Amino acid sequence: MLPVRTFVILVVFLLNVPFSGLAQPANDECANAQSLALNSPVDCPFNGVSGTTLDATQDGSP
Repeated sequence: MLPVRTFVILVVFLLNVPFSGLAQPANDECANAQSLALNSPVDCPFNGVSGTTLDATQDGSP
């Protein structure tokens, strides 16, 4: 009985994982957006965050 239960839990988990990666973030609107504290790569090279807004869409754009 235990292997069947483990298999069912594994299947349900694996079926739900791809959908959680496609979910839109709750903080995707400019109004009432939450600020995030980010570390500069210069100040903290191992925990720094770097990135760009390349290919980002403006608020209201499809």
